[in-house]
Amino acid sequence: MPDTELTRSYVAYLDIIGYTTLVEEAVRRETVQQTVQRLLDATEGAKQACEGWIADRSMEVFSDCVLLALPESTGTALGILQYAAHVTGRLAYHDFWVKGAIVHGLHIHRDSVLFSPALVAAHGMEQTEAFHPRVLVDDEVVKRCRESVSDGGDEELLNGIWCDNDGRSFLNYLGLTAGRDPQHSESRTLMMTHQRNLQNQLCTPGLKPRYAAKYAWLASYHDRFCLEGLPHGEGTEYLIQWGGIKAAGT
Repeated sequence: MPDTELTRSYVAYLDIIGYTTLVEEAVRRETVQQTVQRLLDATEGAKQACEGWIADRSMEVFSDCVLLALPESTGTALGILQYAAHVTGRLAYHDFWVKGAIVHGLHIHRDSVLFSPALVAAHGMEQTEAFHPRVLVDDEVVKRCRESVSDGGDEELLNGIWCDNDGRSFLNYLGLTAGRDPQHSESRTLMMTHQRNLQNQLCTPGLKPRYAAKYAWLASYHDRFCLEGLPHGEGTEYLIQWGGIKAAGT
């Protein structure tokens, strides 16, 4: 049956870090309603940001996972970058941080049934290769994004792919959200919110070492974007500071 066939798609798998602690703290502090509302605001904000330029997209949020999928067509390699960037960014602006992967492969989601070799591959990358709270971009997706630009796609969208110190490609979500128009008031608000949320996380009393390392990597990415992703001199006001010490790697 045509509507139950596997289709070639671009799939992004995002895992919210510290989700178990998040749930337990929300129950203990009786802030479940507020926490759920923040998740709704983040995901709905991403959907609204993508309306009009990404068609036939899907988003599923289940437990600590967010699944995004776009059927393969002209330009959807760049489209999944935009979609994943807006979702990752909106989550971060609401103080939810993720790691994950973006892949190209076979995928089907019909009603309550999800059957996706692409999701299996993305989950495997997130589990064994992401390490830091970053969204890896598979080499095949990077290649297809470059081909899309060669065929007339927006070259600026390639700024959504950055190379990390270990040589892995990852999603530069700030570049596709706050960095598209750094002088715009919304972009300034996003950068200040991102800065404030990370500083608050880094200053959390009793922060466990494994989470401190994750937020330090995020702070390093944030500061790198401030210095390399924004026009010269415009990002200095957003640099991360805690205890008078800059984030590691900046």
